[in-house]
Amino acid sequence: MSSDGAYLYHSTNVGDIDRRHLWKTPAGGGTPIQLTQGSGIETTPAVLASGDKVACFYADAKQPMSVAVVPANGGKANIISCKLPAEFPFDAQVIPEQVVLTAEDGLKFHNHY
Repeated sequence: MSSDGAYLYHSTNVGDIDRRHLWKTPAGGGTPIQLTQGSGIETTPAVLASGDKVACFYADAKQPMSVAVVPANGGKANIISCKLPAEFPFDAQVIPEQVVLTAEDGLKFHNHY
């Protein structure tokens, strides 16, 4: 929750079945607001005492789970935990691609390649 109790911060895969992103929803009801998007995964939001930023866990195909900070009104996740060493094999990391398969009964389900 925001310090003034106006917003509930949460992560969900609404609009992106393969990832979770940060959202905020007015505590009194109303339209949820998406704060992050893109190829990363953001989870476990915690509003900072200042109220202007939200800490979270962030990961993507080339970044292991790390601590990041996102503006409370939305924007890019800024990784604040230790950076990986220059010799880390970034180029060897594979970015998964979505694969949608159809079962014999017609049900579609998601995988990654």
